[in-house]
Amino acid sequence: MAPRDPDPLPTTAPHDLGQLSPSAIQNGSVPAANRIQWSRALTSVSKAAGIAGVLSLAPRISVLCCLWLPLGGMLAVWFYQRANPALRVTAGMGFRLGAVTGAFAYVVYIVVSAAELLVARFALHQNIAEELRTTFIKALEQGAARNPTPEAQQMLKSFSTPEGMAIAITLGLVLMFVAFIIFCSLGGAAGSAMFGQKETPPPPPQ
Repeated sequence: MAPRDPDPLPTTAPHDLGQLSPSAIQNGSVPAANRIQWSRALTSVSKAAGIAGVLSLAPRISVLCCLWLPLGGMLAVWFYQRANPALRVTAGMGFRLGAVTGAFAYVVYIVVSAAELLVARFALHQNIAEELRTTFIKALEQGAARNPTPEAQQMLKSFSTPEGMAIAITLGLVLMFVAFIIFCSLGGAAGSAMFGQKETPPPPPQ
């Protein structure tokens, strides 16, 4: 009698990944192609972040930053999918790719903005920081004039001091960072639906 072949080991199809427990994913039982391989993804994320960050600073079109940031998340998914055509980028993967793209784009935005300020200050001898401060104070004065309450006057007085300006700048930078993350993450999730490889339906039962 011929020996009986052992039963084949069970395999996990891509469409069953959502049913796996987190421990199975951490133990490496999920194929690596169905998880973000960050060693490869960082190249895609960096290119997308550079594009989004520069467009958000470009003259005349920077006002459309609410469009450039989601575009950055979409491009990150597109670059990553092109570099890894065998995998399927899910919405969750696209969201994470977009979030990292947003963080990188924020760094690009801050670095380029700081370089522009330095060039304007020391090469062109323009005190842009003082101009921004004057514009900020005028905006506060206009707001206080439209709402002449003691609270508004106190806020104007508080933010007119160097300490108040530092708080306002810090708060603005934090809110900008959050906005970069959110918009790019949403773009990445949308990009997974637009550029991600479509899920292959399971074969019909025999």
